[in-house]
Amino acid sequence: MASTAVFVDTSAFFALEYARDQHHVAAQAIFTRIRQRPCPLITTTLVLSESVNLLHRRVDAAHAVEFGQRLLNSQHIEIVAVDAGLLGRAWDEFRRHAAAGVSLVDCISRIVLRDRNIVHVFAFDQHLQTGSARLLAEE
Repeated sequence: MASTAVFVDTSAFFALEYARDQHHVAAQAIFTRIRQRPCPLITTTLVLSESVNLLHRRVDAAHAVEFGQRLLNSQHIEIVAVDAGLLGRAWDEFRRHAAAGVSLVDCISRIVLRDRNIVHVFAFDQHLQTGSARLLAEE
């Protein structure tokens, strides 16, 4: 059975946080829809790291720190820790799909989507649209 949870990827976090991002307006609209139907939000420690690093590089350190602190303190998002087992499974998938441009972080996210039967993905990254998972940006 499919989960009602929404997986949130780096591309969505960055678009929400950076007003000059090409997907900023769409991200705000999607996030508003998500908040109207309370559902669990899920991400991973590596997506958090990737998001903080991207904000640090493209915006500034203060924004990156504030964003990361907000996520770490949030009662509304579950941050899945990447342990050795998850990393090993993702590494196997990465080796098979790296040539297609799929990142290791994407592979970890794909496994979390499959393991938890998550079908709703808040992302602008096409690599996360697999199997039964659909990007909210496409709906």
